Amino acid sequence: VTRAQYLGDIRAAADFARRQSWARADRLGVTGFCGGGALTLHTAAEYPGVSAAAPWYGHVKRVYRDAPGVDAFSLIDRITMPVLGLYGDADPGIPSDDVRRFESELRKRNPNVEFILYPGAPHAFFSDDRPQVYKKEASEDAWKRLLAFFGKHLRA
Repeated sequence: VTRAQYLGDIRAAADFARRQSWARADRLGVTGFCGGGALTLHTAAEYPGVSAAAPWYGHVKRVYRDAPGVDAFSLIDRITMPVLGLYGDADPGIPSDDVRRFESELRKRNPNVEFILYPGAPHAFFSDDRPQVYKKEASEDAWKRLLAFFGKHLRA
């Protein structure tokens, strides 16, 4: 699937949700896991009106075949909303140094950024259906942080 198709699908879903009577159209939070975490950062940069973004172990260097060279680093200037990043410090596919560097670069332009690297947590540490990677303490802490983060930035 191309980046354009992913972002188009996300835009269609968000546009639909915003039109619902129960929705607060002026508040939009995005979150996703793994590939969805990477898309969380891309959506935050590309979709107008994102109020808060929370990627879960989303690749900060992921590119798509229809957008070579477009990774999260290249989008930093457009990620202006609060961001909470939830990452495993033992993720072999997303080096902690990349996460720290991304957070540092993003923080230069956006002070409302926090990235958590959970010690000993691998990629997909929230997947409670995968005992080989699930980390209960990290998952519970990350979920509490996510709820507090969205509560602060989407309910106010």
